[in-house]
Amino acid sequence: MIITTTLAIEGRPIGEYLGVVTDEAILGAHIGRDIALEEMASAATSKGGNAVVGVDIDYQIIRDGMLMVSASGTAVKVR
Repeated sequence: MIITTTLAIEGRPIGEYLGVVTDEAILGAHIGRDIALEEMASAATSKGGNAVVGVDIDYQIIRDGMLMVSASGTAVKVR
């Protein structure tokens, strides 16, 4: 699974756009980021995608050192 913040993958033309995928995790910063990206990739796979482009990751402080990590992007099928 390719996950990138760019809107295209050099040398891999996008054959089909499959829709927006998102996920949120509330944990420590690094663990939450990894979980959110893994779940977003899983959502893309379930839509038939093999990549996620235009990824955006946001962090929001909840309380007591806990963060909510939100990741979103567009699931695509690249050639």
